[in-house]
Amino acid sequence: MKRNLERNMALAAAALLLALLPGRVDAGGQSGGGQSQSQVFELKLAHQTPETEPYHIAALKFKDMVESKSNGRITVTIYPAGQLGYDRDIIEGLQFGTIDLAYVTSSPLGNFIPGFSALDMPFLFKGWDHVEKVLQQPYMQDLYKTGEEKSLIPMALLPRGFRSVTNSRRPIGQASDFRGLKIRVIESPVFVSTFEALGATVTAMSWGEVFTALQQGAIDAEENSINTIHNERLFEVQKYVSLTEHIFAMTTFVVSKATYDKLPEDLRTLVRESAVEASRLTGQECRDQEGDYTQRLIERGMEFNNIDKTQLRALVQKVYDDFIARSDPAVSRLISSIEGTN
Repeated sequence: MKRNLERNMALAAAALLLALLPGRVDAGGQSGGGQSQSQVFELKLAHQTPETEPYHIAALKFKDMVESKSNGRITVTIYPAGQLGYDRDIIEGLQFGTIDLAYVTSSPLGNFIPGFSALDMPFLFKGWDHVEKVLQQPYMQDLYKTGEEKSLIPMALLPRGFRSVTNSRRPIGQASDFRGLKIRVIESPVFVSTFEALGATVTAMSWGEVFTALQQGAIDAEENSINTIHNERLFEVQKYVSLTEHIFAMTTFVVSKATYDKLPEDLRTLVRESAVEASRLTGQECRDQEGDYTQRLIERGMEFNNIDKTQLRALVQKVYDDFIARSDPAVSRLISSIEGTN
């Protein structure tokens, strides 16, 4: 009995000692150590793409920055390649607080934060220089703030390049070539409306299903940035790249509001600054590497062709009209602000 008493007293002392130690916290749970400077936040960062893609490259940059600058107060574990689901699953995980951080495609985010759909307006961006200027504008911060009511805190946009159409049937040289073409698009009403206006047969589909659908002939075509076409090895199932450059590909760094609320103010600032810088640097790499990726795709047998975009722009005007008519005035103002940025 004496030995049991001694053992119980030792266990109680150990428990008391652990309770007094600084907390080590999974941000999805509760801290036992308070908001001290030595508290460690263990954060989960998810994305849907292979480790060769800009999503992962930016995630690695963010991890290095935030862990180093926080002196170990933040640790980040990255879950790439759809390990925690694809875009919609990841966004819902952020809302529920089961995922802390993510790089998600901006278009599906528009299903949760309507303003992000404005970035998908066809032929909205005039070129890389225009995109980079837009991302520096104060009105983009206003867009990010609209996510809070959906338990999402967007912090930065990663520009990846203009999206173009690939297919296995024929080069697309004019709008009539879209007729009868079965094309996969992102799960976004703007993408669906855009390609319906061009005359294609449209299927909105999660990215995880696309390669197999192309391989089996369930769809003929898809559309993506040049780096994604290369990194996802679409040259194995597609022959033609038609440089429609219809929509600019963006990825968004998003923090779960549940996680954000648990972080002390200095770490919130550090997470935001690291997200912005990691996204900016990776976006510049995407821009610099476009020519190299194009050459690699040509070497792998893909055929590139240009297309006159004048007719395409005319056909998608109705997409603008319908979107603006049903959108909140703030979203319409965002489109006007982007168009007016020089």
